[in-house]
Amino acid sequence: MTPLLFDTLEQYRAQVLVALAGAERTLDWFDPDLAGSGAEAPACAEALHAQLAGKQLRLRLLLHDEAWFVRHCPRLAALMQVYGHLFELRLTGEADREAGEPFLLTERAVVRRFHADSPRGEAAGPGRAHAACRQRFGDLWMQAVPAGAGRRLFI
Repeated sequence: MTPLLFDTLEQYRAQVLVALAGAERTLDWFDPDLAGSGAEAPACAEALHAQLAGKQLRLRLLLHDEAWFVRHCPRLAALMQVYGHLFELRLTGEADREAGEPFLLTERAVVRRFHADSPRGEAAGPGRAHAACRQRFGDLWMQAVPAGAGRRLFI
């Protein structure tokens, strides 16, 4: 698949929805805080709900800071309550808090922005960018700590 370049947040959000719809088993999403990703939109929550409910998709969300998620993504927090066995949120460690590139990975696609402060990026299939993001996510995930947001203890 030839990479599809995008230059605006609207195009990025559209590619995120395409990738969400195409995910089969795993969805790994790294973003500093999800601001600008469209994660707060009803369309994103509906797409994730359909995937979590229908295919037993495993969603791993990795953030630098959960404050924006807590304030602006109540639909995703609700999904985490219902599908807590399939939806995990972790926070990167202090050493890994440099800006980096936000990306969303599925088995067959990657949607990434070249820098967190820029809307420019690409959507691509398996290849170097996919492999590099997969490796980066794995490294960050191993060092990350579970987040407290959205978890009820029911005590």
